[in-house]
Amino acid sequence: MYISELKLENFRKYKNLNIKFNEGLNVIVGENNSGKTAIIDAMRILLGTQGNEFYRVEREDFYCNNGKYENEFKITCYIRGINEKEGGMFLEFLSFEEKNENCINAEYCPYIKIETIAKYKENKIFFDTFIGDIKDDIGYRIPGEIKEFFKVVFLKPLRDAENQMVAKKNSRLAQILLNFDSDILKDDDNNELVEIIKEANKSIKLKTREIKVKPIGQENEISIIELINDFIEQMNAGDVQSNSDFKIKDNSLKEILERVSIEFDSPKEGLGIENLLFTAVEFLLLKNSSYFGLKTVLIEEIEAHLHPQTQLNLINYLTENYSKKEHGQIIMTTHSPNITSKVNIENLLICKDNNVYNMGEKYTNLEKGDYKFLSRFLDVTKANLFFAKKLIFVEGDAENLLIPVLAKIILGKTLESEGISVINVGNTAFLRYSRIFQRKDESEFFNIKIAIITDLDVRRKKNKDGKWIETEKQLIEREERTKKEKESYYDYKNNIRTFVSPKRTLEYCIAMGKYRKLLLQSIYEAEKEQNSNKYPDAVKKIIECKENAEKYLEKNKGLDDNELARKIYEEEMLDKKVSKAITAQILAEKIESEYNLKETIEEKQKYKEELKKDDKIKYLIDAIEFVGEENE
Repeated sequence: MYISELKLENFRKYKNLNIKFNEGLNVIVGENNSGKTAIIDAMRILLGTQGNEFYRVEREDFYCNNGKYENEFKITCYIRGINEKEGGMFLEFLSFEEKNENCINAEYCPYIKIETIAKYKENKIFFDTFIGDIKDDIGYRIPGEIKEFFKVVFLKPLRDAENQMVAKKNSRLAQILLNFDSDILKDDDNNELVEIIKEANKSIKLKTREIKVKPIGQENEISIIELINDFIEQMNAGDVQSNSDFKIKDNSLKEILERVSIEFDSPKEGLGIENLLFTAVEFLLLKNSSYFGLKTVLIEEIEAHLHPQTQLNLINYLTENYSKKEHGQIIMTTHSPNITSKVNIENLLICKDNNVYNMGEKYTNLEKGDYKFLSRFLDVTKANLFFAKKLIFVEGDAENLLIPVLAKIILGKTLESEGISVINVGNTAFLRYSRIFQRKDESEFFNIKIAIITDLDVRRKKNKDGKWIETEKQLIEREERTKKEKESYYDYKNNIRTFVSPKRTLEYCIAMGKYRKLLLQSIYEAEKEQNSNKYPDAVKKIIECKENAEKYLEKNKGLDDNELARKIYEEEMLDKKVSKAITAQILAEKIESEYNLKETIEEKQKYKEELKKDDKIKYLIDAIEFVGEENE
C-alpha cells in the first residue's frame, strides 16, 4: 500500500491543494518558498513518524490571507494499492471505488482514507485524526494501535546523523531493530542477547570491585562500590537496605538495544558518510519483508552533506532497490539539479504558484518519445528549468551568452534576480521541453512564462553555378511563412511564446544592425584566440582586430545590409570556422563594457533606447521583455 493522494485545505500557504503521488519514487522540486516543506510536514502531522519526532501544530499552520487566519484546516490522504493481507487487517476501515486510473485490475478496489482536522478556538488548538470514508461523516477516530501501522519514516533536512545513531534512551536504532522478526530480538527470558549481557554484568561486577580507594582517616582500602553503598546506607538509615552495582542495564531487551550504537571502524568520519549510514539504517524497514505497515519514507533535502557523485549514486540505488523491488514509496524534496537531472521526469512533482504538478505521463502533454528524449538529454544545466520562475529557451551557446547581457540593459537588472533562467537546449527540440509545462487537464494551467528564441534558418536559394534562383521578394515571402509556422508550432496559450530571428541566424541579424562592427571585431579576436595555444597579448590583439574590422567595413561600404551581413557571416565566420561560442562571449563582454562606460542614468537610458530601435535583434528584446513582465 502507498499514499496515492494528499489533500490540504487551509494548511499553511495552501487554500486547497490536491496532490497525486506515484507508487514508487516521488521527487518534489521547486523554487524557494514554493511549499515543499509544507507538504512533508502535513504528512508528518497526519500520519506521525516512526521516530516519534514531536510536531507541535502552531497558529501559523493555518492558512492566512491578508493577515486573517482561518480557524480550521484539514489534511487528508488516500492509501491505495492494498493487498489481501493488508485488506484483511484493516477490513473495518476499508472503502471501495469503481475501476479508475488508480485501480484497473478489479471491478472495485479498496482504499483507506485518513484525515486530520485541526481547529483553533479560544487561543488553543485541538485536532483529531479519523480513518474511514463514511458518506456524510468524517469516519472513526483512529485507534492508536492502528495508527502505528501508518507511521512514516522521516529524514529531516540537515540531519545530525551521528547523534541519531548514538546509544540513548528511545534511540532510533533500537526502534528499528525491534521491528525485525528474529529470535535474538524476541523480548523473553531466554533471549540470547539478554543472556550475553547478564554474563557480561557478572564480569563487570567482579572487575569493578577491584577498583579500590583508601578513605581519609581509614587504614584499609575498600572497593568504590562499597563506599557508594555505605554512603547510601547511612543517608537512608532505618529504611530497607538498597545495594548498587556497576552493570549494563538489562531489565529488558529494549533497554539493552538502547545501549547499542552503530559506528564506523574509524573514530571520526565526515558528515557525508555519516549521513549515508543514517539513511541506510532508516531504510532497513523497507528491506524487511516481515514488516507489516505503510512503507513510505519522507526525505527533506536528500542531498544534505553529499557531494554530487554520491547524490547520483544514492538516487540510483534508492530507485532500483526500494521504490521498484521492495514496493516501498519514497517522497523527497530536493534543491539539487544533479538529482533532478538523473530522476525520470515522470517521478517529478513541481511546486509552483500554490499548486503541485505531477509530471507523470497521464498528466502532461509529453509523449512517450519525449520522456525518452528528455531522459537522455536533460542534464544538470537544463534541470535548472524546474527551479526557475520564468524561462528562456535558446538553441545555442551564442544566445545563451548574449541574452543575460542584453537583459541587464533592457530590464535594468539581472535575469537571476528575477528568477529567470536561460536554458540552452542545444538543438531545436523546443517542443519536447515546453510540453513539460503543458497539462492534459487544461484546468491545471501551468502559469510559467516561457520565451522560445530560435533562428529563422532560411537562406536565399542558388543554383549549382552560384546564381540566385529566388528573387528578394520570394525570399521575404518564404521568411514570413516560415516565421508563422514556427510560432504556431511552439506557441501555447498566452504563456509560451516563440521569437524568431527576422533573418537566417543570430549572427546574421547582428551583422545587419547596431553591433555590426563589434561583431566583426569579436570574430577576429575569436579567430586569434581559438587558433593560438598561447593567449595573444590582449591590448595588441584588441587594437589589431579593431583596425581590421574598420578596414573591412570601409572596403565593403557599398554593399547593402543583407549582402554585407551574408559576407560577414559566411566568409568571415563560417568559412574560417570561427567558434560562434567564443565570438558571442567576446561580443557580450564588449557590449557590457560599452554600456558600463555610460556614467549617468540619462546616458544609460539613451543607450537602452538605441538598442531597442535595432529592429534586426528586436526579437531578442521582445523575448526579454516578455519574460520580464509580471505573470497574469
